[in-house]
Amino acid sequence: GNDGLGIAGVDWGTTILPIQALDDTGSGNTVSVANAIDYAVSQHANVISMSLGSSGDDPLVHQAVDKAIAAGITVVAAAGNDGCDCMNYPANYPEVISVGAANNNGSRANFSSYGSNLTVMAPGVNLYTSDWSTSNGISAYSGGISGTSLATPIISGLLTRLLSQQPSASPTQLRAALLENTNRAFIPAGSPRSDTYGFGSVNAASASTRMVTSASPQQRYTFSGLSAGNYLSASPLEVAGGTSYQCENGDFGTTPMYDLTRSGAEFFTHSVIENQMALGQGYSSSLFGYSCTTEPQDTPVLLRGINLLSEFRNLQYK
Repeated sequence: GNDGLGIAGVDWGTTILPIQALDDTGSGNTVSVANAIDYAVSQHANVISMSLGSSGDDPLVHQAVDKAIAAGITVVAAAGNDGCDCMNYPANYPEVISVGAANNNGSRANFSSYGSNLTVMAPGVNLYTSDWSTSNGISAYSGGISGTSLATPIISGLLTRLLSQQPSASPTQLRAALLENTNRAFIPAGSPRSDTYGFGSVNAASASTRMVTSASPQQRYTFSGLSAGNYLSASPLEVAGGTSYQCENGDFGTTPMYDLTRSGAEFFTHSVIENQMALGQGYSSSLFGYSCTTEPQDTPVLLRGINLLSEFRNLQYK
């Protein structure tokens, strides 16, 4: 990183598996993207970073994304560069960490697409980066480059860095460490997120510190009766890990809790995939709220459970 050559990434120690999902001109189709995701799953990737996107939803890509998440892989994708409420897919899938581009004062770059599924912002304006041309395919660099495609690998690299600090952390815990520790300067006060900034702009130092710092309160109110993706399916839809709890000390939660109902049946889940599955089975879904998530190193002294069904609905979790 200090050799005066090229650039230095966010995580210098990670292993990168480059997969060419598009052709040399940047064009391709959703079949090749889905195949690329499936290949990354077969090679046991921890994080999939996609600086690509399409305006159209394709069930084949969505299925590949959910297969990756079920395998314990965190999926990250670029929001798009159209500057409107028109995010690209796969970034527009709610289970994906979608990345928008921030300029040098932390505000949204005018080209950065946004929407209800935007997750986080990262630097994406006037960056220096590796480049490729027919005359130099191995050692070229360019400056002044902008785009959500540049912001996306910053988030992906930070996630692998966090995982190196806590190798036992689940994707849910990685996501929580990233999103509970953002810069929220451009989000309205009292709001957990906004459609133009997601949960805020990345703060790598705060997220990294969280992964090596134990939160050990004397008492913590945890949520139970909350599916981790195993209510509708015999096989868990996501890799469980961490405990959902009521946020403390003015912190904002970022792990969603969905309330699902159908013909008198009701359950809560924090699995985005299970929420999507339930909608397909005729359930009605509403966002109950956001919880905070424990990290592997946390050691609260006393846990006091709040069962969502019995406390809020006078029902039992089955």
